[in-house]
Order: sequence, then structure tokens, then C-alpha cells
Amino acid sequence: MYKSISKAVSDFSSLSPARFFMPGHKGKYPEKLLDPALDITELDFSDNLLDPSGIIAEAQKKAEACFGGKCFFSTCGSTVPILAALSLFKKKRILMQRNSHISVYNALDLFDITPDFIPCRVSNGLIAPVGLKDIEAALKDDTSAVVITVPDYYGQTADVGSIYAFLKEKGIILIIDGAHAAHFTASKLLPPFPEGDITVTSLHKTLPALTSAAMAVVYNRNLTEKFKCALNKLHTTSPSYLILSSAEYAADYASDSKREKDYSALFDNINALKKSSRRIKYLDNQDFTRVVADISETGLSGKEGMKILEKHNVYCEFADERRLVFIATPFNSEEDFAKLNKALSEIEREKHHDNGKEIYLFPKSEFAMPYKAALSAEWEEVELVNAENRISAVNAGIYPPSVPVLLAGEWISRNHIKYIINTG
Repeated sequence: MYKSISKAVSDFSSLSPARFFMPGHKGKYPEKLLDPALDITELDFSDNLLDPSGIIAEAQKKAEACFGGKCFFSTCGSTVPILAALSLFKKKRILMQRNSHISVYNALDLFDITPDFIPCRVSNGLIAPVGLKDIEAALKDDTSAVVITVPDYYGQTADVGSIYAFLKEKGIILIIDGAHAAHFTASKLLPPFPEGDITVTSLHKTLPALTSAAMAVVYNRNLTEKFKCALNKLHTTSPSYLILSSAEYAADYASDSKREKDYSALFDNINALKKSSRRIKYLDNQDFTRVVADISETGLSGKEGMKILEKHNVYCEFADERRLVFIATPFNSEEDFAKLNKALSEIEREKHHDNGKEIYLFPKSEFAMPYKAALSAEWEEVELVNAENRISAVNAGIYPPSVPVLLAGEWISRNHIKYIINTG
């Protein structure tokens, strides 16, 4: 039976679920900022996002006091600012993490960029954060920019300060996909906000903003005007003022010193949750608000654990083959944590039988030919199950968050095939 989008979402919301997924407001966003009467267009008083000089300019200036660089709001998520940043390197060579977001890969195609890849170091199916040595080993003489993701989807960060200092000396631009870092400015319990020449962050993921509210922070003054021009070419000319208002609200929230108390309480709730577990192991990451629970010792896969959570009206951000990932913010209530604790207790209450099932971990990859060459090479379509030892002509499969499992030009292994089939 057909159910409208609004009806489906309304039915879900009426269940009062424990929301350990984005956006950061957890359904507790100020109603006054959701009033349809606030949904307007560019008028004399309401400024112009693409060339702000009034209220939007002032809102972005307030954000700059918190984040430290020139701020540009986006109502198109982080994707458009990422594309804008990379458009500055049209027909040039960049170095990027193999596990970059798909928007970075799209930029390669859109702007005819030649990529080199920082290989993934994989342990227990988890990709390790990028290190300075990884970058040093992969740089080439004509590398124009480096693109890294900090933090990753599992709350792991990198030594951005050392990486940025090293690249500055070499005159190489650092672009940071900091989509999951917006809240870092809100508490001393969190890592420092990752500063590169250009850092893009999604305000909605971890702060109280509506979905698609994002921001670029330009720390390199020499790139400010170039980036602004590039962003204006790609951004919608009809930005939502509801999303803009929420971007301002989130930036204000992140800069309010009173939030330290909120994050301290959140820290205590998460610590209490972890201490109550026996078989569940938690990732020792740098962002304490990103709770990563390895439930493999229970005999359950992440997807099976997620079904138990949902039985208790608890929803996580995502599940991989062995882990559950929760995004917690100060907007999660004591009741949310009580529900989560009860659900996790059921998961680990008794040893589940895994019946010898196989766990599919993120496969290691190896290039057979350059990425760009593969995209333009002659190709033929074959069934995935018959593709072992062939070279992929396209990017395929999705690893959270929107990272291709297999890249064009990489050898297709049996592990790739099994992973894509069983986790897709």
C-alpha cells in the first residue's frame, strides 16, 4: 500500500525512538525555527547567500569567531563545498585517501583531476586513520593538493597539525572533509577542529541543524575569493532560509561556552553505558560522541544487532559486519540511553549461535591500472560473480559513508565479490 513520505516519517516520529543517528538535534529542534512562514526568498532585508552583505554576512561572521577562518554556509550539504574546493584543481594532480567520500570521486570526473591514492591500512575490517608517513610516501612532484577525511565515520581522527605544517612547507594545499567534526568546537573533551587550507563540515550531522546545513571554513586567505566564486557556480540560487537559520543556530550552539556542561553530562552517560557492557567491546576513538560497539563476541553480526536495537525502539547510525555505530549528542535524553542500555543488554545477555557464518570485512585492494585510464578504457559488462581477477571499469559497492568498495582500475578479488554481494 502506498504511503507518502510525510506519512512514513510522521509514523516513525510518533514512536518516539531513541535517535542515535544524524541529524544532531534528535528531533528536538526549536519549533519557532520550523515555522513555514520563515520559508522565504531573497528580499531587500533577507540578504543573498551567494553575495552576502547583511544578515547572512553577519551570521557567517559570528561563525568565524568560533571556527577561526572565513565561513561560507551551504544549504546543499557538504557535497557542494567539497566540489567547489576541488574545482580549484581542475586538470591537476591531487593525493587523496582511498576511503574518501563519493563526492570527492565525483569531483575527479567533473573537473578532470588526476588522483593518486593513499592506500588503506585495514585491521579487523576497520580502516586506520591517515598518517603523515602515509602522505609522505604517496606524494609526487606535481601533487597540487591533498584531500583527507577527519574524523572518519568511526570517530577516528588524524594528526592534522603535523600534516598541515608539512604540506605548507611544500606549498601543497590541504583540503579536509571534516563533515563529522562540526561539534569539535563545542567542548574541550573533544579533539580540536581540523584546520586545513579549506575544511568542509556538515553542521547537521552532529549539531542542532536541519539536514543539508553545512559550512566551508577557508583558512588560507589566498583561496578565499577563488573558493567563493567556485561555490557560487555550484550552489543553488534558491537556498532554504529554514536551513540557513538552522546553520546559524548550530554555529551559535557550537560557540557557546555553556555547552561544556552539556558535553560533560553526555560524556558521563556514554562512559556509564560502556562500563555496563561485558561482551561488547568499544572502539578507543578520539571522538567520544561516536560510540562504536563491536558485538562480534556475542555471535551476532552488526546487522543482526541492529534488528534487536530496533525491537527496543533504538536506531543507530549504521551497522557494519561486526559493529554498531551510534552518533550521540547532548540532545539525546536519559531515556534514550536507558533504552539503548536495555537493548545492548539483550544483545550480550547470552551467547548467540553464529552457526559458522562468515564475517565479511572491508577487502584490501590493489590497482591494476591507473584510475583515469580505467574510466576511459574499453569495457564489457559481466556478472559480478564471474568478475574475479578482472579489472573494474567503474566504482562499485558502498562502504560507510558512501565510500566505494572497489575503484575503477582495481583488481576484482574473490573478497570484493563476497563483500559486495553480502553487504549490499
